[in-house]
Amino acid sequence: MDAKPPKMLVFDEDGDTLIVLPYINEAADGQESIPNEDENSEKQSADGQEMIPNGDNNSEEQPADDTLETVRMKVSKKHLVLASRRAQKIFLGPWKETESEGTDGLHHWLFEPFFTPEAFEIVLNIIHGHTKKVPIAIGLATLADVAAVVDDLQCEDAVWFIVKSWIRLLAKHLPDCICEDLVRWILISSVFDEPSIFAECTQVAIQSACQRLDTIGLPIRPSIIDGIEAERIKLLDALMVYLEGLRDSLIRGTLGCNFECQSSHLGALLQGMHTIGILPILDVGSPKVEPSEAPHRGLSLLSVRDYFHGMPFPNVYIKSNNARNSIPSLHKCDLKWSLREHVSGMEDDISGLNLDEFVRK
Repeated sequence: MDAKPPKMLVFDEDGDTLIVLPYINEAADGQESIPNEDENSEKQSADGQEMIPNGDNNSEEQPADDTLETVRMKVSKKHLVLASRRAQKIFLGPWKETESEGTDGLHHWLFEPFFTPEAFEIVLNIIHGHTKKVPIAIGLATLADVAAVVDDLQCEDAVWFIVKSWIRLLAKHLPDCICEDLVRWILISSVFDEPSIFAECTQVAIQSACQRLDTIGLPIRPSIIDGIEAERIKLLDALMVYLEGLRDSLIRGTLGCNFECQSSHLGALLQGMHTIGILPILDVGSPKVEPSEAPHRGLSLLSVRDYFHGMPFPNVYIKSNNARNSIPSLHKCDLKWSLREHVSGMEDDISGLNLDEFVRK
């Protein structure tokens, strides 16, 4: 099958620069085209994961040449340089990404197949002042793709006003669990300086993730993902220290009202820790578990909180020491309530990341 000629988009008839963007065409790759972005957001994100680099430059991870198509965009270098800090650096230096070809006399700016043509077209229309061609509203997946392009070109100021109107329309209902939309919002809020959205979404990620957050191929800065994971691990480790301290105090007899109270609470605590898979190995001869492989680090803060908040404790009936042949009465102790309050209060310690700490310098 003959290769299709590259698609050409013209943003400036007198343009002196040609942007060359390879991309994966879904239909050509054996997939159905997507008629509705909102109904197929998960499918789009899968495409994004294939097109965005994951840090491994191994050629086996790159799309095969026969799955790629190319779109060429004739643009104004002047507009690019005014809008894009990266374009300023590229065109003022001897970079291989831009070269002048004698056949057409245009500067060629070559990109890797990490972006969608639709998002690139939106950004370039804004940069060139073609406001009639800019959509009034877009879906979240497309906005995340736009954020990826804007972050790469470093042209936030040029698209600021229009993007902020899209964000206001989409930010009415932010996700409250780990999902692809949550990851998209983390990227969008970090690129377009939305500190409240960034804090809320990273808070959800910290308390709900069971492992390092998957970026679904979006170019979120590694420092942000590192920050989310570090905060999650810090809180889980602190909770584990509390539970182990509670366990040790019950074993030593320094906590609890009496033997019956200590024994029942210790048994319930050990059973609970075993149930969710965080009971430490007590055998002295067993190999020491590395901190990074500690079982509690594979849990989410919310799952641990919910379990221990509702963890059952046995009813303990104790005879009074002051009366002979007395009927045992239900022993009331604040220990289980202290545990539940501590775990419930843990949520107050979970806060999102501060966007100011991750602003591009």
